[in-house]
Amino acid sequence: MARIVVAPRDECKLLEDDKAAYINVVTLATKETECRTKVEAAMNDYHFEIVAVEDIFLFRDAYNISAELTTIAEELKKSQNLKHVRFTTLHKFPRVM
Repeated sequence: MARIVVAPRDECKLLEDDKAAYINVVTLATKETECRTKVEAAMNDYHFEIVAVEDIFLFRDAYNISAELTTIAEELKKSQNLKHVRFTTLHKFPRVM
């Protein structure tokens, strides 16, 4: 699991140019570098620039996890699709340029 901050690149359809967002990202990974690589590839597909990586940790080590994230983690574990990267709501905020 990772907590990241993203900003839109050209062709991004999910986030306005003057906004940034923090999101929680969940994927199946055995180490931090694997998680980081998968998250970077997925964010690239959505035309996001990763501005900051707030934290990368194992889901089982997390605390105060929302029901939404727990459901996503359970779905990923059940599917065992190592390519899937899922994320939650974009928590938007004004982008300082």
